[in-house]
Amino acid sequence: MELNLARPGRVSASAATLALTGIFLVLFMALTGFTLLQSYRDADTRAEDRALGSAHVVAAHVQWLMEASFQALRRIDDSVGNSLQMPAPDAIGDMNAAVSSLPGDVRAWLFDAQGHPRLTNADTSKGVDDDREFFEAAKNGAEFTISALQVSPHSGAKVFTVAKRLERDGKFIGIALIVIPANALDEFKSSLELGPYSAVALIRDDGMLVTRFPLPDAGSDLSHGPLFTTYLPQSPNGSYDAKSSVDGIERVAGYWRVEGYPLIATASIARSEAFTAFWQTLITILIVATPCMAGLLGMSIWVARLLRRDDRTRDELSKAVEDNRVLFREIHHRVKNNLQQVSSLVQLQPLPAEAKMELARRISAMASVHEHIYSSDQFDRVQISEYLPRLMEDLKLSYGTDLEIAWTMTPIEVNRDNALPLGLIVNEVVSNAMKHGFKDGRKGKVDLLLERQGDEQGCLTIRDNGTGFDPATPSTGMGSRLIRALTAQVGGTSEFHMDGGTVFTLVFPIVTVAETVQE
Repeated sequence: MELNLARPGRVSASAATLALTGIFLVLFMALTGFTLLQSYRDADTRAEDRALGSAHVVAAHVQWLMEASFQALRRIDDSVGNSLQMPAPDAIGDMNAAVSSLPGDVRAWLFDAQGHPRLTNADTSKGVDDDREFFEAAKNGAEFTISALQVSPHSGAKVFTVAKRLERDGKFIGIALIVIPANALDEFKSSLELGPYSAVALIRDDGMLVTRFPLPDAGSDLSHGPLFTTYLPQSPNGSYDAKSSVDGIERVAGYWRVEGYPLIATASIARSEAFTAFWQTLITILIVATPCMAGLLGMSIWVARLLRRDDRTRDELSKAVEDNRVLFREIHHRVKNNLQQVSSLVQLQPLPAEAKMELARRISAMASVHEHIYSSDQFDRVQISEYLPRLMEDLKLSYGTDLEIAWTMTPIEVNRDNALPLGLIVNEVVSNAMKHGFKDGRKGKVDLLLERQGDEQGCLTIRDNGTGFDPATPSTGMGSRLIRALTAQVGGTSEFHMDGGTVFTLVFPIVTVAETVQE
């Protein structure tokens, strides 16, 4: 038999190596690009989350500051009596006590309806203009007013104020005013650790800047910025990218509306700071990946050269393996043919017909094993669950009987050296049943059951509904001796017993999973 091993168009191992290396480099670059893109998105998401969380913290701090300020104003209102013209003697002490819980250098004022100062714990008594925003709001009935960022008339410092309308018997008599330094957020902002170029701010809901860190040179109207035109109409809390109108720095900003007050707290992180880790990662990847990719390409070229030299050797080995496989098939095929010729020669011998028939069946069982081996192309083990049913059908045909044969097979593999003895055992047991078990003319049936017993043993049970025999009676026949010898050969145990007919049981070793993996 001649086998053509030529494989036109086969890709060599060296070319495949270079192609796979190229594919790997492309995939590596794509994966690196995707990783960098994902890292950039993650950095952006972290910056947005951090800015939003910081804005929430600022809003909570401002909410506490406003609640404390409003509570202080109410205490001042309660302590001044019925007239601002003649405040109570201990009013200054009450004012100091009222603002003592507020942070920083907070001052309190009392102004009458004309804007004249009547009482203060500040170092000056300079009045305020009665056209100031908070004064006008109080005149018009606003109970509380929060001013925009302004310059203090007596100290020149940047401040914002919280004012409360004072009235007696429904009549406006003046205002109580708390002046809060604009740098009230400075110390709090530093605790957020957002970076040196970050910013926090407090903005009224009409867009006027109340305070900010870092402090601007002047107040600002932010009502036309993206926060008020785009984001606040969509959600009371959120984050966005913006370029500051105060200092021109691009930042990731978070905003949070202060609950219960007409204020919005913001916290923003400079993009240069938010993406510092990303740029460091990018530089590190470029420093590490570039020489690695160059080294991989060089190594692939070197390996490709080695593989090119090994191609011939591998082809020769493949041809040798295939030649051996063909040789094994040919050997088993010739053994089968030789056994068939031996069977034919037996028929020519001057032997009793029954003896010649017995020999022919045994030789046929042996030939069937070899036929199964070369047809399955598996030489080290045999799947007997496929081999035994074919053997039983051959026996039925050789006897020319209408005997009913049934089998239930669990897939089991045995060592190739045990396949032939197992086939001969089945041949002897089934042949005995066909010859001796149904002489009374009954409808015959033979059942074969193959199953596992644990991981290392198989169990073969052959049952017939024939007349049976007494297993205790010594048997000296050729078949019995052959069964005992073959059972010992496979390293198993066997027995006969009666149960509505003859029952033969054989327990034998099988090929285990561990052996299969090892081979």
